[in-house]
Amino acid sequence: MIEKIKEILARYAEVGIDKINDESRLVGDLGLDSMDLVDLVIDLEDEFGVEINDRDLWNIQTFSDIKTYLSERTQKD
Repeated sequence: MIEKIKEILARYAEVGIDKINDESRLVGDLGLDSMDLVDLVIDLEDEFGVEINDRDLWNIQTFSDIKTYLSERTQKD
């Protein structure tokens, strides 16, 4: 799951996949803008079969946040 998330995130990041780590901030470190975030959410929802609501999106700031969020939601199924 981690590598797949990195692959998806790297499509939008201004850095290479090898520079993405748990502390990488989506907006600050990886250079995502609001349109990138919308596209990223759509790709993650499609890939992992989850729905990321707007309220939850505000709490997702880092790569680690994405991993935790998706891990919690995909294990419930």
